[in-house]
Parts: sequence; structure tokens; C-alpha cells
Amino acid sequence: RLAPDSFDVGVSLVVLGQVAAARGDLAAAEGLYQRARAIEERLHPDSAFAAVVSSKLGELARDRGDFAAAESHLQRALEISSRTPDSPAESSILLMLVAVAIDRGDLATAEVHARRLLTIEERLAPDSLFVAASLDELAMVALRRGDFAVATASAKRALAIFERLAPDSLAVAASLGNLGAVASDRGDLATAEALYRRALAIQERLAPDSLEVAASLGNLGSVAWSRGDLAAEEAFHKRALAILDRLAPDSLDVATSLHNLVVCHAGSGRPVEALACVERAMTVEQRQLRRSFPTLTEREKTAFLDSLWRGLPFVLSLAALRPEEPRFVRTTCDWVLRRKGILLSALLEDRQALRLLTGEATAADWNALQDARAGLSHLLVAGPGNQPIEAYRARCDELAGRIEKLLKGLVGKSAAVRAQRIIDEGDAEKVCTALPTGSALVEIAAYRPCSFKATGNQPKWGATRYVAFILRPGEPQPTMLDLGEAEPIDRGVARMRARLSPTRQRPDDGSLYNLVWSRIEPLLGGAKRIYLSPDGQLNLLAFGALQDPKGKYLAETYTFIYLASGRDLLRPPSQPKAQQWVVVSNPDFGGDPGAGGVGQRALIQGAERTSLAGANITPLPGTKVEGEQVAALARAAGATVEQLAGSDATEAKVKAAARPAVLHLATHGLFLPDVQIQSGPDGGRFIFVPSREGRLAAATWTGNPLQRSMLLLAGAVRSLKGEKTEGGEDGILTAEEVVGMDLEGTRLVCLSACETGLGEVKQGEGVMGLRRAFQMAGAESLVMSLWRVPDAETRDLMIDFYRRFTGGEAAPDAMTAAQRAFIAARRAAKQSDAPWWWAGFVVGGR
Repeated sequence: RLAPDSFDVGVSLVVLGQVAAARGDLAAAEGLYQRARAIEERLHPDSAFAAVVSSKLGELARDRGDFAAAESHLQRALEISSRTPDSPAESSILLMLVAVAIDRGDLATAEVHARRLLTIEERLAPDSLFVAASLDELAMVALRRGDFAVATASAKRALAIFERLAPDSLAVAASLGNLGAVASDRGDLATAEALYRRALAIQERLAPDSLEVAASLGNLGSVAWSRGDLAAEEAFHKRALAILDRLAPDSLDVATSLHNLVVCHAGSGRPVEALACVERAMTVEQRQLRRSFPTLTEREKTAFLDSLWRGLPFVLSLAALRPEEPRFVRTTCDWVLRRKGILLSALLEDRQALRLLTGEATAADWNALQDARAGLSHLLVAGPGNQPIEAYRARCDELAGRIEKLLKGLVGKSAAVRAQRIIDEGDAEKVCTALPTGSALVEIAAYRPCSFKATGNQPKWGATRYVAFILRPGEPQPTMLDLGEAEPIDRGVARMRARLSPTRQRPDDGSLYNLVWSRIEPLLGGAKRIYLSPDGQLNLLAFGALQDPKGKYLAETYTFIYLASGRDLLRPPSQPKAQQWVVVSNPDFGGDPGAGGVGQRALIQGAERTSLAGANITPLPGTKVEGEQVAALARAAGATVEQLAGSDATEAKVKAAARPAVLHLATHGLFLPDVQIQSGPDGGRFIFVPSREGRLAAATWTGNPLQRSMLLLAGAVRSLKGEKTEGGEDGILTAEEVVGMDLEGTRLVCLSACETGLGEVKQGEGVMGLRRAFQMAGAESLVMSLWRVPDAETRDLMIDFYRRFTGGEAAPDAMTAAQRAFIAARRAAKQSDAPWWWAGFVVGGR
């Protein structure tokens, strides 16, 4: 009344907003906070009060499940508060950022914030409430990572502080819930239930019908499920969902509650009610993806998706109960189509949005990002050399941090552009419309089935299984096929890959054909053009190399096109900038031109390695003729050609290729695996750097498979020896560097090299490596190899492929025809037609 726009009024509004939020009245809290923000923006912008208002708005957004808005508010608050470092305000903001990161599944960021927070608080106020809050968040990060010892110790210390300084408070209840989660994950259900009930009693007394109450109810429901008490479980989850529907209807907690109710309904013999929960949960999660993805970097997107995959077992397990009922199968197929390969689709949207931005600042940030990626890739591949391992790790960490910071800045600049773009939400009906006549889609998913009716100590989860959905043009109702347990199928894939040789006619002993293809084939409706979206280890299988009972290869009957998801068929093609081809062959690696081993495009000689230090990099003279003939075919078809061979086949020139119609790369390719140390002080850690003395020097792996997949170009050997190469590049083109190339509109990238289709297999996202990187860069179709291929025979196969491709055939048809002709020619010459010679190359993309 006396000072309506004063600072004191603003403070009172914030405190009243906190009270409203604690009571669960989020609408009232938002109104009060927004009134405070109006005062702050008018009178106190960029003040400590502004930071408080932003942090409270961030906390409110997090409660509602709007992670994008939460992070935006909290980052603004942190930017202001950091001007007075190590302050209580900074601590409270960091605490909320930890919570948001955990909600998104981003444990790396959560731990960084939590440790920074704990350091500040233990220095300023040891054993304070803030220290306890920090310990609680660290306990949750440790629990998600499976470190029960750290989780238990942190949660117990936090609870002791809260009970001493704020007994019977909501903070005590939250800490009891965290300790209960640790006990539950350890299988101590009695302790977990006692802790959850203590927490609920406090919350119902102090903040009835709040989000905190909903969380405790959900926890008690999970304990009831573990005990097999479906009636109690359903009661708890229904109460929790009622609160969430009122306070935070768009949050992921709603989706979690719905998935829990799927278990209740299915276990009680009510599958139709369970299906309704699945459909609503899918709607909530899709809304969250649309809201959150435009603000996240690739690493953050990956972590967020990992948290969303938790609903997959329930959805597929429910469909397995009613595989003949159209609605069940259709809903589940839609779920798989929308979720599989979504990271690739989102990253393609990111790249396209960034290309729409202009300005010197954006260009400078983009160039700085590519430089940082190149620097980190070189460090990881070349190893530490003579420098101390500590200095090497510090440099790797510095570059990784710079990459993440630059990506975050670019994401922020392009978020508005991406928010205006239509996010594809393909379903079975749309995909069927996109399928050409005579084709079929085989969409495969791996999952662990849930035993809905298990009680007591009976196992709740079964062994991982594969399920396939088959879609045909004009038939929007998919067919669902349970392929059985994954273990024998995965074992068959590994056995077949291990048995590949120039003379073995049947690397598959028939088990894979019987387990997989013989069951899929009758459901194809006579289709011969097969779009395949595999999952798990089936990503590493060349289906064309399988043989029917008469010994005929599947490649002689079918044309296979490999997709990340059937949704890829909905992406419209873009036009190349020009009809120009870039053909790369026979790079001058800078090693001994007389080195042996030129018969295969295989870089690694002997045992598997974890870096390129000291590797025998052999020349590839066979690729010289291949490059010349491919270039000649392109010119005959009317295209202009840039030929890069010998010392011209540099990394700098390959990166500079902007939107060519075709990019052909004939060189060495490989994927470096992780190796685990079995003993010594670093036992259990993963390393990737052998020292010069031959002992393994521990250097924590970044976990990014795009830094382990690579192609070698001119000067690679010299750069590994520490010599400078042309253009400042190292001659080692990693998949992460490929991501920065501009290949939008490129019709075809052909990786005429070894193992270019390999990488880290990630559930629902395919193979993370060169395969993923070239798709992210914009390439529409990709020819890649799944094993080490022979040099001369690959040259002949590729030349025939390009003869057909330049004659107008689509890439999958041209490759299939070339492989069939290769098989026929070797049979006519009475030579081995074993799959090792010809089946390694597969075609991916739409």
C-alpha cells in the first residue's frame, strides 16, 4: 500500500511463493514469482534479488517437468550469483541445477555441480543444511551409477545433519526418501518401506497433497510391486498420479506413474486399462521431447533419452500379452518408431537449424568447435607420447570442456530456430504410406520382458528378447513377431563374424537363418526390397550373407537397405549444391612405401590395439586404380570430379568438401575398442593408451565412440611421429570431426574401407561411429563395411557398383546387383564365393 514497487514487496512475494509451492499450489506460486520478477526487472535487474527470483522460477519449472525453462532460469541466476563466488545464493542455485541434471539423466553434469557445491559449503559452513543437501544429491548420483557404498554414506551423513538442525522438516523427509531409495536398490525392502513411511508421515503433516507426497507414494508403490502386492501398489500409484495430474500434468513423473500403473493393470488381468496408460505416457514423453530437445547438446540429449527408455520393457511386455490384437500392436509399433533413432533425427535438425543462422560470432564459434574437436581427436588417437599422463589427461579434459561449452552456446543460438521447425512424429500409418510398392519394413527392438504376475521373490524381469514389427505398403496395421531370447541370436552373430574367411562358404551354420530370417520371411508378403532397422548386435549382421537351406545367399533374393528407424523413410531428400564428386584414394600415409600387408584394407596387424601409436599402417595401391575408374565413370555421367590421391588426399581437403553429390573414400578405416585393466592400482578402469614401453598407461576413456572411429588420410604416419602435416591437420579423420562436415544434400558417401560400419552398439540408436557421423553431417545414403575387406576384390566390386549407380540405379540396387554379379563370376571361375569376399558392404540411409 505504501511502497508498491519496493524491494521489500518483492521479497515478500518470493517468500509467499515459496510457501505456496511447498503446499503444492504451483499456480499461485508462479503468480507470486512473476509479480516479483516484474518488480525486479523494473528496479533491480542483475541484482542478487534478480538471481533469487530466477532461481525460484527455475525451481518451479523443474517441479512442473519443464527442464528447458528450469535450466534457462537457473543459468541466469547462476551467472548473476557467480559475481560473488562461494555465496549461499550460488549454492542454492547449484543445488537446483544438480536436481535438473539428475532428472534429465545427465549424471556427469550433476556430479560436477554437486561436488562444486559441496566444496563451497564445507569451506563456508561445514555440517550446515546446505552441506546436507549437497550430500543428498551426491547420494542420488552415486545410486544411479550403482555405487551403493558412496550413496549410503552420503545419504546417512545428510540425514544426520538434517535431523540435528531441522528435525521433522520436509528436508528430513526428502533425506529419508533418498536413504530409502538406496535400501530399495540393495534389495532391503523392509528398511526401504520403513524409511518411505517415515518420510510420508512428515510430508502429509507439513505439505499434504504436494509433489513430495506424490514422490513418497510412488516409492511405496515400487516397494509393493517388489513384494508382489499389486493391490497396494495400484492404490499408491493412483494417489500419486492424482496429485501429479493436478500439480505437474506435463512432467516425466506423470509418465513414470503411468508406466507403474501399466504393471498394476496388466498384472491384475486388465490389459485394456494398461494400454490406455501406455498411450497417455507416450503423449507426455513426446511433449517433453519437443520441449527439451532444442535446448540440449548431443551429450545431454543422449543422457535424457536413456532415462526415457525405461518405459520400453513395460510397453513391449504388454504387447506380448496380446500379439494378435491390432490396437496393442499398433500402439507399441508407434512407440518404437517414434523412439528408435530419435537422437539422429534430432541432431540432423540441430545441424539444419545452425546452417540457418548467420553472423560472424556464430561462424567463429563453429570454427572454434571444429578446431577443438580436431585437437581432442588427435590427442586421443595418438596417445600421450613422452608427456606425463597427468598433463595428458588435463589437456584432454580441457578440450572436452571447451567442446561442451561451445556446443552449449551454439545450441542456445539455434534453439529459437529449432523450436519453429516441425518435429517428425512418424507412426505406422505414415511409414506405410512412404514404403514403395514391393517393399517391406522390418523394425527390430531389443527389450527385457516384465513379468507382470510375478509375486514375492519370483523374478520380475526376463532375459533380453528381440521383437520385430513388419510393415507393408498400403497395410498400416503392423505384424508383431517375437524372435525369442537375444542371447542365442547375439551368440550367432558373434560366431558368424568370427568364422568369416576367404574359403568358408557358410560362416553362419544355419542358426541365424533359422532363428531370425526363416521366421520373418513368411510375413513379408512377397516383398524383395527390405528396409531393415536392426537393434542390438543385429546392427553388425550383414543379412545378405545368410543362406537359406538350399545354400542360396539372401542377397541373391533380396535388396537390403539399413535404417536407424523406419521413421527415416519420412525425411524428404534435399538437393546437392552441385553435381560434383569428390573421390579420395591411395593416400600417402607417410610410412614405408614398401611395407607389406597390402592385400587387405586392414590397418591393425595382429592383436587389437587401443591407439595408433606404433601401428603398421600399410599403403593401399589397389585404391589408386579404383579412384581413377570411379572418377572416370562420374565424368562420363556428366559430373565434375575433384580427385584427391597420394599427398593430395589430405584431411583438410576432405573436410573442405561442401555438399558434394557423391563422396568416395577409399582408405583405411577402423574402430578402436575399450580395453579394461585387470590388475594393479588402476584395476577395473578402461584405458586406451599403450605407453612407449609397451605397458598400459591408465587414461580414463571419454566414453564417446565417435572419437574411436576413424579414417586415415595423407600424412597420418608422420603426424603420429610428431611431424607437422599440410593444413595443420593430423591425417586422422575421426567420426567426431566428420560431424562438423557439411554434407547436406549429398546423395551418397561411400566408405570403401574396413570396418566403417562398426562402432559402439547403443540400444535404440544403432551404431555410434562413422556410420552415425556421416548421417549426422547430412549424407542421405551411406555405403559402409562390417569387416575387413580385400583390396583388389573390393576395387572390382566398387567399380561395378559405380557403373550401375552412374547408370541410374539407386545405391542399394546398384550394390545388390554388383554383389550378385561378383558371386556369379567367382562361381563361373570355380573360385570361392564366400561372403568374406563380397558381403561386407551394406547400404544405409533412406
